Amino acid sequence: MAASAKVQENRYKGELSSHSFVHCRLGILTTDQKEEMIMKNALLASTALVAMSGAAFAQGVTLTGAAEMGLADNGIDGARFHQDVDVTFKMEAMTDGGLTFGTSVDLDEAAGKVGVASAGVAAYIKGPFGNFTLGSTDGAFDWALAEVDGAGAIAANHTGHAGFNGNRGLDGDNYGSSTRFNKQILRYDNTFGDFGFGVSFEQDHCDINADAGLERSATALGLDPAHSPTGTAPADCTGKTGATKRGDAVGVGAKGSFSGFGVGVGFQRNDHATIAGMSVSATMGELTGVLNYSAKSDDANNSDASDDTDTTHTGVGVTYTSGLITLHANFGRYDIDKGGVNMDADGFGVAAQYDLGGGAKLQAGFGSSDKSENAPTAANPYANVDTDTWSLGLSMSF
Repeated sequence: MAASAKVQENRYKGELSSHSFVHCRLGILTTDQKEEMIMKNALLASTALVAMSGAAFAQGVTLTGAAEMGLADNGIDGARFHQDVDVTFKMEAMTDGGLTFGTSVDLDEAAGKVGVASAGVAAYIKGPFGNFTLGSTDGAFDWALAEVDGAGAIAANHTGHAGFNGNRGLDGDNYGSSTRFNKQILRYDNTFGDFGFGVSFEQDHCDINADAGLERSATALGLDPAHSPTGTAPADCTGKTGATKRGDAVGVGAKGSFSGFGVGVGFQRNDHATIAGMSVSATMGELTGVLNYSAKSDDANNSDASDDTDTTHTGVGVTYTSGLITLHANFGRYDIDKGGVNMDADGFGVAAQYDLGGGAKLQAGFGSSDKSENAPTAANPYANVDTDTWSLGLSMSF
């Protein structure tokens, strides 16, 4: 019996060391031995897959994702289920000369639009000379200024109120049309220690050859053909020449930090509008504060002073972080004078989040908008109505 047991033990060890004969010899093993071998082979297979995927991503491809689930109220329709999923690919490599180049694709923003209006897509190249980025990216004004947001909310209620300004400046200044600019921003930026500067350029596609009276087709402009079913220039470009065209946008910005303080300044202009702004930020222990100010002048139509609009915006935000808890509050106000008519608006937002670890966070947000100084319009009865919004749920990042 002892000799027989010894033979069986050696045979079993042979099975574990020679996987090419696993399937033909399983019949002579006990049930426990079979299960152990299957588990070990599964472990080896999964380890190989992980190693292969790791090798692939080591070549410069990074995959990240985010998801949200919970309840949200937009202030009009009442509380509703809310869910959102976002997947981002980033691809990066290096030339023989040491220059880094790459691209990023946001599948949430870019679904069905990759290659069209560059939504959620940007490409870049960087080196000792600085960074060049082209696509869906910030202009120099937005790049330089700090925003007053903090913490997070699944429906971004704290940054969706009427007084919030994300420092977009003139980026995508489409003058009432989603196709007016094809959202292609070219930005150059460079950083020297704690100081950085940037310049940016964005084309108004209606401005291409407009001075010659030529209007190019949507396809030639790289736009979605759905905006131009007849193959001619999109309707929003028709007549947009001379005094009514917006023109290309050019921007400059600079920012720096020292001893817990940060300062950013920016300027942007196109044929009809200019904007200048400044942000100041400070961190003191667990508290971070940001103050923003900007002034914009827009003569929408040179021949009609009633369209001239002067806008100033002031925003302030404070964020407190302690351990796993983050609390945030912000307030903003627009002072708007359009042709002598007051169109002011303000609002505030608050957000709270608790970090569960592993990329999961419990989040709650609230936003309140005050636009009572303006009457609703028949076309958009909710455009100027005071609204309160909120959300509560789980945010996940991968």
